[in-house]
Parts: sequence; C-alpha cells; structure tokens
Amino acid sequence: MNFLRRPTALVGVAVIAGVVALTAVIASASSGSGNGIAPYKQAVLNKVQHDQQAAQSLPHLPKNPTADRPTAPPTAAPQGIFPYRFGPFPSGLYNMTNLASIRTTNGTDLLVYAGAMTADTSQGVLIVVGHAGNSVEVPADLQKVYASTRRGGALTITALGRDSVTFTYALGGSGAFDLLSRKFS
Repeated sequence: MNFLRRPTALVGVAVIAGVVALTAVIASASSGSGNGIAPYKQAVLNKVQHDQQAAQSLPHLPKNPTADRPTAPPTAAPQGIFPYRFGPFPSGLYNMTNLASIRTTNGTDLLVYAGAMTADTSQGVLIVVGHAGNSVEVPADLQKVYASTRRGGALTITALGRDSVTFTYALGGSGAFDLLSRKFS
C-alpha cells in the first residue's frame, strides 16, 4: 500500500508547483502595465482613445432642422392590362377577369380590377384601388367598388385611355369607365 501513496504525493506536489509557476508568469506579464493588458494592445487602445478625443474637439456644423432629407425617387408602376391572379380583397366576393395599371393625367397611380360579383354573376364590377406603395394590405379608403350600369355579366378591360378604361361585357357589348369622374359611359 505504501507504493500507491508515493505517486499520489508526487502528483500533488507537481500540481502545486504548476500553480505557483503559472501565478508567477501571470504576475510578471501584468506587471508591465498594471492592468493585465499586453503592452502592444495597450498602445492600440491609447491611440484609439486619443483619436476619439481629437475628433470630439473638432468644431461641429449646426444642424439645420428645415433641411430637406434625401428621399428615394418615386417609381412608376408598370402600365398596361394584365391577367388577374389575385387582389387585395376577399376572393369570395368577386370573380375577377383581369386588371389594369394606369397613371391618370393628375399623376395618380391606379389599379383597376374587372370582373363580376360572385353572388350575382350578371352584375359586372370594377374595383379601383389607389396606390398603396409596397404594402400588401390596401386601406379601405384607397379601394372602391363600382357596379356597372348594365347587367351584362363579368367585365373584361380591353383598352386604356388617358383617364379611362374600356371594357367588354361577358354577354356582349362594351363600355367605358372614366377614372377621374368615376362614372360609366
């Protein structure tokens, strides 16, 4: 049993000697700056601190609260007639056929959806939606439904005018809708 105690004692002495040596190395490394940071790192920190203080002592221009802020230029929506894929309204209310994107002479970008009411397919409708930027949701005040004055079935937009869309009825015939006055003709 005596031989088992000697290696344990030697291991204990070796651990204590290692801890003492490590403590001495740490103490000698930190004695140079007093804060435990290596001298080359301390030099970098001192330079950064000096540069920050120099920058803060420079004169600053006063802020102009009325100065215009830079803004992105407005992008025009693509103009034309497109097949209907989906719209910003409940699909159970309308059966849409197509849509048009148009910029009126007063500079308003509009989307005009054409189709019919789901509950009464003989009632054609146009849904005019004002530009809502990149938003997926369109506020209710930018969206208005217009029922056609004639019950000729679903409407399909066929042409764009300066401030109007021309459409055909599913049951035959055609008509127009003025986007400024918001009236059928």
